[in-house]
Amino acid sequence: MGVLSSSVAVWAQDENEVSADTGETSVDETETSSDESDFSDDSAEGDAPVAAEPILLEASVGMRMYSRSFQHTDTLAQLFPTSGFDELPSYSLPLAPMVYVDASFFPLAKSKSVVLQNIGLVGAFDLGFATDVNYSGTTLSQTHYRFDVGLKGRIPIGKLSIEPVLAYGGHNFSIGSPAGQPAPFPSVNYSLIEMGSDILWRLHPITIRAYGRFLLPLSLGDVASDAWFPSAKGLGSHFGGQIGFALNPTFDLLVNVDARIYGLNFNPVPVMNPPERVAGGATDQYLSASLGLGFHFPKSPAPVEE
Repeated sequence: MGVLSSSVAVWAQDENEVSADTGETSVDETETSSDESDFSDDSAEGDAPVAAEPILLEASVGMRMYSRSFQHTDTLAQLFPTSGFDELPSYSLPLAPMVYVDASFFPLAKSKSVVLQNIGLVGAFDLGFATDVNYSGTTLSQTHYRFDVGLKGRIPIGKLSIEPVLAYGGHNFSIGSPAGQPAPFPSVNYSLIEMGSDILWRLHPITIRAYGRFLLPLSLGDVASDAWFPSAKGLGSHFGGQIGFALNPTFDLLVNVDARIYGLNFNPVPVMNPPERVAGGATDQYLSASLGLGFHFPKSPAPVEE
């Protein structure tokens, strides 16, 4: 401003012209400042982050390593340790592989209704393989699989998402019998209702998920048959956590730890049962760690740099 005013004073013919020129210069500068302000506003609007689209489909596939432990409780040998009763056989599988796949689908994710956008379907399937059990010198085959299918919701709260789940599922772990002999150990085939919730926290490029489920078995399979414990009933829980690392806007590397525990009650035990069929209950526990690849559509938007 100081330099511009000096030039006007040299070129001016009288004070009025100086004042007029100076006033015009002020107007021009004001208009220029206004234009610069408008430009700044436009730039700020252009840098504003765009809201992410609701996810339509999430899926993952991977490998799980798990252990299984089945232990009887309140057996005659435990209750009367000096009476000479034999302990009931327990089952322990230190480590075995499973493949898994799971998916969540929100068919109305593009709806204008926020409620309908966040109501979806969920499903999962796990399959164990390459495991046998050795019993008294005999190799017995065993089968292990699990599935669930149900409804899932999403309640977005900023970077958090609370995701309630209600599902029907099945969980089977069966052991073959030696030729011409009764099975040395009861198989389980849980038919159950799962209810609980996930909590998802998105911190690009990391996602953190924690989950918990209450398991209500509707049937237990062979362990509740007349040959074993006909009065058997049970409850269970399922919980774990997952960390995801974004590989690109569509795929994530997923690391997961998981626990599934069933508590069984065999009471009342029929009085005519032989000693090897007498127990107050059992615990059936599955622990696992997994590595998988996650997919989601639409892809995540790129983060806005500040």
